[in-house]
Amino acid sequence: MTIKNIFILLPFLLNLGCSFNQLKYDDISTNSYEILFDEGIPKDMQNTLNSILKSSKADSNNLVKVEVKNFMYKEYDIYAGDALRSLETEVKSSIELRINGKKTINKKLSSMKRFNSNELNSLADSEMKTFIKRELYMDLINQLVIEVALIDL
Repeated sequence: MTIKNIFILLPFLLNLGCSFNQLKYDDISTNSYEILFDEGIPKDMQNTLNSILKSSKADSNNLVKVEVKNFMYKEYDIYAGDALRSLETEVKSSIELRINGKKTINKKLSSMKRFNSNELNSLADSEMKTFIKRELYMDLINQLVIEVALIDL
């Protein structure tokens, strides 16, 4: 064997020696989910999660309990310069997640957004806040669905 053939075969042998597997998503429709919400979770977030993770209690073998609790939403105004009002607003939101399947997973999911708040129109500012709040909710919901789909059952 020549040196050229060895250099060609070496990466293939090293790749075979490493036991890397492709990340496998669990199909959400095969399991049945029992979703438990804390009192502080907003209703629109609850409705969206219930529609995504439809619970069918017919199959108790693949029952996965998902507990969503400790919802937090904070706004923080950032002041700078000569202006008497804030230049930017930082919005943070987080939830705690507990997934009980064959194994238990505890996670804290969080999301943060920043936007300019130096609008002269107060209606535009309030609409921007509601838009950002909706975006944070959807980001947390997407993170939660990914965590539920990645669980090894």
